[in-house]
Amino acid sequence: MRRRHLICFALGLAGLALLGGILAPGYLRQAFLARVRTVQVGDTREEVTQKLGTPKQRFPKGSQVMDAAKKKNLLVWLFVPESPETWCYGTPFTLRWFGPAKGDILIEFDDDGAVSRIEIPES
Repeated sequence: MRRRHLICFALGLAGLALLGGILAPGYLRQAFLARVRTVQVGDTREEVTQKLGTPKQRFPKGSQVMDAAKKKNLLVWLFVPESPETWCYGTPFTLRWFGPAKGDILIEFDDDGAVSRIEIPES
């Protein structure tokens, strides 16, 4: 009888863990998106870090791969501005070698270090 209770208890815990593994990522994403929505244009880097934590990747102004491609064509280089400083928030296992990944939440900063644009991808 005691063994049966332990098995039932273990199965119940396993079920809760499975349910938590299914529900937790969605809940955590929604909680993070709620914090992202508190970021305002004009916020400083420090305010963004307080609200969202450290970004997964930071791209300094003009450092994305599209900037290198623009510099190879004089007309494009003259008329298309370089990319702004961009902070990326997303999953930790995403590769961001050439710029932000699809699905990343992007926070862009102006030359004074204030938020100029916030991009939240559609889920």
